Amino acid sequence: MKPTIGIVGGSGPLATLDIEKKILSTNQRLTKPLIDQDYFNLLVFNYSETYDRNDSVAFNRMSPLGQYISYVTAISNLNADLILLACNTAHMYLPILREKTNIPIINIMEITANYIKNKFPECSQLGLISTKVTQEKKLYHNVLIQHGIEAINIETSTQDTIMEAIYLIKAGVELSCTESCLENIHYTSNVEIERVRIIKNHPYKRVLLQEKVSNPTFAIESAIQELIKKGCRHIIFGCTELPLTIPYLKKDPDIHFIDPNAIVAEAIIETLISIEKQTQDEPIKISYDKKRYG
Repeated sequence: MKPTIGIVGGSGPLATLDIEKKILSTNQRLTKPLIDQDYFNLLVFNYSETYDRNDSVAFNRMSPLGQYISYVTAISNLNADLILLACNTAHMYLPILREKTNIPIINIMEITANYIKNKFPECSQLGLISTKVTQEKKLYHNVLIQHGIEAINIETSTQDTIMEAIYLIKAGVELSCTESCLENIHYTSNVEIERVRIIKNHPYKRVLLQEKVSNPTFAIESAIQELIKKGCRHIIFGCTELPLTIPYLKKDPDIHFIDPNAIVAEAIIETLISIEKQTQDEPIKISYDKKRYG
């Protein structure tokens, strides 16, 4: 049986699909599969009802930790070789989740930091665009500084705008449009009253109820320009939703966009190739390797 990657997704659903697509694309590029059976196996748990990671910290709402433990346990019981949390913010639970399974759980931050150090050895600082909790918990900062790289934050007001943009991306707002203001396709949707009340009182999600909404790519462009003014030439898109906007952003050859979704997809396939080679002669027990998995 070919090696298997178990993906804990749904946070959000579109971001999970982006990672899955990049894993398959990397699989095609590195192994040249001809038929279905040539691909590595993917176990994708795209559970969209997982509690909001940011709300659990910022507003003391329901914690998704118990849900993540059940997801990791389920994937472990299906004998996956690796596990990926397809959410940057959810990595704040990584130390606890690693205690719940013998299967290696990949650390997106560590994989990304290793990539940056190898690809851009001259890089000593970079800009970070992420959720507010990922920023406050210093999930990237603490890993990058171990590699001699300083993560630069966007300003508080810009961070608030980015949070709105992330929720708009999750809602499926059009990204390819060149207009800065868009008609909200969800404005008149028949959503249950209680959910509308919750969204209406949320500092970031309430944007979803506006008749017109800002194009998320414009908010991200503003954040990029702010970081460039701070001296950053490398920008991490540190929320799994954010890389969805990269195809629609202005490109500057002097500015490097860091896409952790693509980076982790490459690391996963390289690891699965290695596992497959090791198991061709006899089965082995996969142990945790910090250098490889982060």
